[in-house]
Amino acid sequence: MVSSFNIYIYSVLNYYFFSFCGDADLQGASFKGANVQKANFDGANLQGSDLTTAKNLTLQQIESAIGDRTTRLPDDMQAPSHWQ
Repeated sequence: MVSSFNIYIYSVLNYYFFSFCGDADLQGASFKGANVQKANFDGANLQGSDLTTAKNLTLQQIESAIGDRTTRLPDDMQAPSHWQ
């Protein structure tokens, strides 16, 4: 079930503004190659998600999200201190 949701996220993020604010549960989602430039992750649960190859991901986006040690970020980004 998660994999079909991941494909939907990829398509939306590449072509439209999309907001995952509030209680958005994106645990385990794959953002491989997705352009997240206009995505709003404020309060979204990204625990266990793979953002390693997401394009245009910013520190501000991940700082506003909920993540943990299982959330995979690009090599040039560190997890925010509030992620455990």
